[in-house]
Amino acid sequence: MIIKKSDRKENPNSDTCIAYEYPFGDKDINVAIVTIDGRYPEQGFVTNEKIKELILVLDGEGLIGVDDEVYEVSEGDAVLALPGQRLFYDGQLMLSVSCNPAWDKKQHKAVTEKARRNKSG
Repeated sequence: MIIKKSDRKENPNSDTCIAYEYPFGDKDINVAIVTIDGRYPEQGFVTNEKIKELILVLDGEGLIGVDDEVYEVSEGDAVLALPGQRLFYDGQLMLSVSCNPAWDKKQHKAVTEKARRNKSG
């Protein structure tokens, strides 16, 4: 099965985050190209209660926060976020994000606490 770029679905999460989802319809895995232009979410974190996210930086540079760690990232870096971990993104980034099982908005939640320490990656 192939999904052409012209058939992907645009999903604006906020003014600073747009996900371009490829609708394979597979409940076990999916992928999206995500553009970040600033901080997402604006404050705090988001979490996925049931999925792992493999985040590959395709272009740009910035920060990805995972729980209490904040990683400096740039093109070619990859970050793995496990179910229940808190995430934020900040910078000018183009990401490939693969989720297992497939991303579902019902298990995606906002978390309002802040990151506590930094770590370069």
